[in-house]
Amino acid sequence: MTKFRKELEHAKLEQPPDSENTHIRIFEGGVEYLPETMRAALKSDLENCKKEIDKLIKDNENALEKT
Repeated sequence: MTKFRKELEHAKLEQPPDSENTHIRIFEGGVEYLPETMRAALKSDLENCKKEIDKLIKDNENALEKT
């Protein structure tokens, strides 16, 4: 599970922020083949990651509007 969570960390660090970047796609592809209990936990992590990335996108847009 650590490897999957590292992919999510890489996804959050990628610039510019994109909730459909390659790290997210790698994560989604790999999670489908895990046992249900692991899949459920990691999908929750994925949703949280996407929310964080969406927040970063909005923050960047707001920062651009202020300049």
